[in-house]
Amino acid sequence: GNHNCGHYEDVGVRCFSTGPSCTNGDVRLWSAYNTPPNEGVIQVCISGTWYAICHYYYSCYIAKTVCVQLGYPGAVTLRSNAGFYYGYSYYNEYYRYYCYSSSYTSLSQCSKYYYSACGAYNDALGVVCYDPSAGGGDSCESGKVRLVDGETDDEGRVEYCYDGAWAPVCSLNSYTASLMCQKLGYTQFTWGTIYDDQRFGDSNIQSNFNYVYCNSGHTDLDDCYVYNKGSGCYISTSTCGTEYGLRCYNPGECTDGEVRLADGDIIQEGRPEVCINGVWGSICQWSWSTTDGYVFCNSLGYDGPNPWTYYYAYYGSGYGPVVWSYVYCSGWEQDIHDCSKSVYPSFYCPSSYVAGVLCKEGCEDGDVRLVGGDYTNEGTVEVCYDDLWGLVGDTGWNDGDAKVVCSQLGHADGIALPMH
Repeated sequence: GNHNCGHYEDVGVRCFSTGPSCTNGDVRLWSAYNTPPNEGVIQVCISGTWYAICHYYYSCYIAKTVCVQLGYPGAVTLRSNAGFYYGYSYYNEYYRYYCYSSSYTSLSQCSKYYYSACGAYNDALGVVCYDPSAGGGDSCESGKVRLVDGETDDEGRVEYCYDGAWAPVCSLNSYTASLMCQKLGYTQFTWGTIYDDQRFGDSNIQSNFNYVYCNSGHTDLDDCYVYNKGSGCYISTSTCGTEYGLRCYNPGECTDGEVRLADGDIIQEGRPEVCINGVWGSICQWSWSTTDGYVFCNSLGYDGPNPWTYYYAYYGSGYGPVVWSYVYCSGWEQDIHDCSKSVYPSFYCPSSYVAGVLCKEGCEDGDVRLVGGDYTNEGTVEVCYDDLWGLVGDTGWNDGDAKVVCSQLGHADGIALPMH
């Protein structure tokens, strides 16, 4: 037919549906769009009808309360003017809620107020709840631990299952590391080595989980404290600044009480190691002194004064755990085990902070001796230099050199035979 209307005069209609009936006090998240189920306009069931909540005069605790009531661990953020994000097809929101604590688990614990001034559709309050499955980690049983990307099954990047998803560990102390090894089945020797250098790579997983904290009073990882990222109101999801690694051990490498020097260029130097429960372990550099080094060297039979001490894993960090720290010797002790010390896991010491020592021997510069021969008048020639016994190179070694050595040792008569 004929008309004189233009499209600028088109009419529209907005339809409302109460939807399925609801139970008073229930909450849900509503959206007119294809948004994730963990976000939307907050709606609460009042007298069998779903109503939006006014975004005026609320505390941030309402976000966590709503999300926890819906089964989520917490909230990421609140959204005022939620209709802008999720659409406007809902009843006018004449109610506002005020929650006073982050410990609430239901909106029924919060104070409800009728607020007639909040009648516009864009005055609704929305929320984004935290969904652990969206962080990128594989699904798992909460509380489990695993080691990832190590060269052996005994080591790797530590990942902890939190809220059903694997997440990296952003901080790790010795007590926690020990209980993690125990959780992984290392029950005969639970001490571990912590790595903060990300040698096992990083996962870049976004997670709310931060770290597990255990102390000397804990005997099981499940009893320790779990710390999340974020404040009392909101959960924060991010990657770790450092994703920690761990190595666990099986005993049987050595006999308890043994000591040795490892990874030195000569036999008198290296990383001091002691055998604890069948595993070789190193000593932390905290308070490591010349006197401590002297007693350790004395344990190995080196009786020279003033050994040289080294720090920051001068001879490498080794494979074993750091078993002792804050070693203190007076100098009269015959064995390093007699000195006072802190024993793992009562301290934290990165593997890059282990001690080293160069032992000295009870000789004077220029002294000579013969070692390894079948008789006292034969053997490999060693010369004392800088309080250390050392070998003599055989380049140019001849009868005359051998005769001088023998003469210095009191063998003035007879024949001196050079041996190469």
